[in-house]
Amino acid sequence: MRRFPAVVFVVVLALAAGLAAAPQTSALASSPGAKTHSSGFWVTMTPGSTFAQAVSAAAQKSPGQVTAGLKRMLQREEAGQAIYIPETKNGILVNVKASRADLTGALAAIKKTAATTAAVAGTAQTAVPAAGPAVSGAPSTWPVRGEACGSNRAWCDLVYVLDLDECDPSCTLEDQLTARLTVNPSASGTNRVNWNVLYSPDNGDFDGYHFEWYFLKYAAETECGTGNTGSWSTSNSGYFDTTCNVVLWDSRNTTAVVFWGHIAASDGWVNDWAKDGTALCQPESSGNTYCVY
Repeated sequence: MRRFPAVVFVVVLALAAGLAAAPQTSALASSPGAKTHSSGFWVTMTPGSTFAQAVSAAAQKSPGQVTAGLKRMLQREEAGQAIYIPETKNGILVNVKASRADLTGALAAIKKTAATTAAVAGTAQTAVPAAGPAVSGAPSTWPVRGEACGSNRAWCDLVYVLDLDECDPSCTLEDQLTARLTVNPSASGTNRVNWNVLYSPDNGDFDGYHFEWYFLKYAAETECGTGNTGSWSTSNSGYFDTTCNVVLWDSRNTTAVVFWGHIAASDGWVNDWAKDGTALCQPESSGNTYCVY
């Protein structure tokens, strides 16, 4: 078995100059002519280690600085600029051009390490409990959002927004999930809900989202059906059906929805909840099953 020499490389990642590296001969030594930048950060490379492993170790001491630096490196890579990262090959440190996968992988490694450290220490990284935050009040009390559309036979622009900021005050690292729903109510006991979700800038803070729905009947908005949809993790669109245990001829029909987002680092949840307006369904004698807001 080949034995790697017992050498440690200390590398400075500077956004303006890429990186420079040399074997450690004194504290944080760098190669001649290397440039540093206040927004950069140091990583320590050992033979056989990966860039993601080195970044995770550095982030334990300066999580905000390292994460912010990686975010900016990713932005520059996406803009077509060449970003170089260290890699060890046969005990020698070399610079290689970073791909989006390299940088997003390093960010994911930081989050995983933070979550593991929190579990061992018994402390949470965010204020969100693992079981999910409580939704305030019964669905009938939730706020109404959006407006009637489609000759008042549909309810449009039922919008939900989930924000997540997992960075310290020295930087802004925010992911956002925005869901826009359109409800098509029916007296048949099945409402069709079309949805569109935009995940931006998709830094990986969220690794899943889904909808929890409630079908409310009568003027009292009594719950008559509830359920959860499947889960998705990227910008997407589709539809789901909500169902009630009775038909609603000449009665009232309301749809309430909770939008859930799962936090990758902490295994916790954030949510937002609202309902559409109340629709009055057609009389059975009319032969029509549509409802009008």
